[in-house]
Amino acid sequence: GVIYCFPNFLVPADYQEKGIVPQETQRDDQLENTSLDFEVALAYMKPADKKYIYNESQKFTELIFSDENSLPLDDRCRVLYEIYETLFGNTEAETLEELEQELKCEDQVNSLNSVPTHYYQAYKLIYPKYMQLNNSPQVCRLLEILKADSCKAYVKPIDFTKLFTECFFVTASQINPRIKAQHGYFMFQPFLETTSISTIQNMITQQYEPQKIIVPATYKDLIQKELRHLGYSRETLFPDEETLGVKYSETINSINNSH
Repeated sequence: GVIYCFPNFLVPADYQEKGIVPQETQRDDQLENTSLDFEVALAYMKPADKKYIYNESQKFTELIFSDENSLPLDDRCRVLYEIYETLFGNTEAETLEELEQELKCEDQVNSLNSVPTHYYQAYKLIYPKYMQLNNSPQVCRLLEILKADSCKAYVKPIDFTKLFTECFFVTASQINPRIKAQHGYFMFQPFLETTSISTIQNMITQQYEPQKIIVPATYKDLIQKELRHLGYSRETLFPDEETLGVKYSETINSINNSH
């Protein structure tokens, strides 16, 4: 048997403190969009829309962080940050046009001082790509989902470099005896259905650094005895198994009788 432990796992209370869980009481005070808000909204989208946003977000991220581009990485990252800050209204530049002029002037001044920067060039590279993606019909539909859910994140700029990059542990609605008995969490991962298992595993490893424990088969009987002594058994963890078995048999009999 294999057990994976998640020492970096955040309990729901910790999520809320970090502003990750989209609680109604927190949304009015949030200064930036929450990752989980967007990931949940993506789950409601049609596969084709989700695939488009995923692919274009990947391209945009590569544009920002790729080493193959002639513009320095630091300049691209700074300009991206400046764009988001301007959209948030947290800078002196009231519009993106003003930001463009500021970056252009800064480039000129730095060039005269023999310390050339590429902020303006980075802006001209990043801005049209960002706006093309942000104004696409697919992203507009994503924002409509957020708006319909009364989520304040829909009015905030989207950081496409962070979409599809995090997994979350979430609790499920207590809708059946099995979920109630197991007191478990589910891992919510926003990847496309075609994403390889290795990609998902790498993402989980980077985010949570799980510890892998291998349990030798020779300990199985002893562990089962200790668990039963503590009150845990197949019957307690799967209380609806017998009922599910009966329903399955009834379904099969119904199908056979219909023929």
